[in-house]
Amino acid sequence: MTLLNNLKIVDVVSGTVLENRSILIDDGIIRAIETSNNNSDEAALDTRGLWVIPSFVDMHAHVTFEGREHHKISFDLEENTETSLARCIQNVTEALFSGTCLIRDMGAKSNAIYSLRKLIDTRKVLGPELILCGKPLCVEGGHGHEFGQTLADQSIDSLIDDHLEKKLDWLKIMNDPELFPIGLLRSIVEKAHSANLKIAIHAFTEDGVKNAVQAEADTIEHAVAFNDEVSGIAQKNGTWFVPTLYCSKISLSPDYLSTVSDEAYKGYLYQWYDFLHRHFSYHIRSNLPVLAGTDAGNAPSTFSDIYHEIAYFHTQGLSAIDALRAATIFPAKALGVENKYGSINIGKWANFILLSVNPLDDISSIKHPAAIWYKGKSITRPLEIL
Repeated sequence: MTLLNNLKIVDVVSGTVLENRSILIDDGIIRAIETSNNNSDEAALDTRGLWVIPSFVDMHAHVTFEGREHHKISFDLEENTETSLARCIQNVTEALFSGTCLIRDMGAKSNAIYSLRKLIDTRKVLGPELILCGKPLCVEGGHGHEFGQTLADQSIDSLIDDHLEKKLDWLKIMNDPELFPIGLLRSIVEKAHSANLKIAIHAFTEDGVKNAVQAEADTIEHAVAFNDEVSGIAQKNGTWFVPTLYCSKISLSPDYLSTVSDEAYKGYLYQWYDFLHRHFSYHIRSNLPVLAGTDAGNAPSTFSDIYHEIAYFHTQGLSAIDALRAATIFPAKALGVENKYGSINIGKWANFILLSVNPLDDISSIKHPAAIWYKGKSITRPLEIL
């Protein structure tokens, strides 16, 4: 057993700070949270003066991709499985050491992602746990078709059966800038839901977002609500939004744009940034939460960008506590795993980040953790046992 004493727990559920608490950990699980007792018989770690927040959940990443490809790092969607697996391990290691304990992979062509999931689940590789979407469903010849699949060679039923066979929990649909007919989109979502698959829809235009909420997507990627009709339907259906806001910003950096030769794609990047930044404040005023997603692996985003996504949410008007919720308890709820992730509570994994500054006063403190704990063990800067 491990006991951490004298902590200040940031309770992301209540939005308060719990002073002078101890956390008892056994087999990677939080077994007790009590008022600190420095006379405990347990060997204890003195964490006096430190705040603790839950580790992060990245709702949108591409583990088999290379986010630094624009810096002339070699990457090919057709690379062999061994090379792809090595890249995957590098990516999840970066994520873990940035405080991310759970990743939803939003599209992979390489089968290395399934090998990686098994290695992590059997603890042969230290990395964030993975929730997978498999290959996304694309409009034929449309955005993402290079690593996705279409209905040209298969039925909706066979696509869903393949997802279930691979033990996938989500199906991602690319529905922007090319759009599926709304009737077909609704049919796909309905059949997926009947098979207990959740749906994530890629959309970044008004038409794409409206179609996604009308089709009852579980999450909408790269977007926010933009009017009362859309926000009303989203609230009624329990739809979550993953804007990947920071990615939209850095995608317009001169460093990245100088490597983009496709003028149409460059235009989409400007359109996407404009859409998000025009409507983000409306989305917040509508009391719709947002979920943190880095789009890591999709250049120019990397797996340490989770810090920047949370801080950028705050810069753009989200309160500090809601910015933290966007990367902790909210995504855990959206994924249906709040019994193990998302907050610091008895019975959950001991996944948390220790900070020397209260993040509710200074959100930028999350970029400089004192230590990161994953499943009950410190993976950075081990503390002294008293």
